[in-house]
Amino acid sequence: MSSPRDVPERIEDRLIVALDVPSIKEARILVDKLDAIVSFFKIELWLEFAAGFDALIEDLLRRNKKIGAVLCSKRHYEAVGRETN
Repeated sequence: MSSPRDVPERIEDRLIVALDVPSIKEARILVDKLDAIVSFFKIELWLEFAAGFDALIEDLLRRNKKIGAVLCSKRHYEAVGRETN
């Protein structure tokens, strides 16, 4: 029998949204649309190299959002998958 899992009380803390979009502009649009609904955003690898990345992070922090980051590329995931299978 498994033990009950901790479920965040606030609905905003129950969802992580991946900013899996091709540009900082599109990431900002998504963040603006979900501002009152989501408290945690995951930053995809390619956004970290885009112009405006630092300002995006500062904006998320100013809004008291939690931030996660993808540190590996899809190619890395595929390589690791082959090695573990």
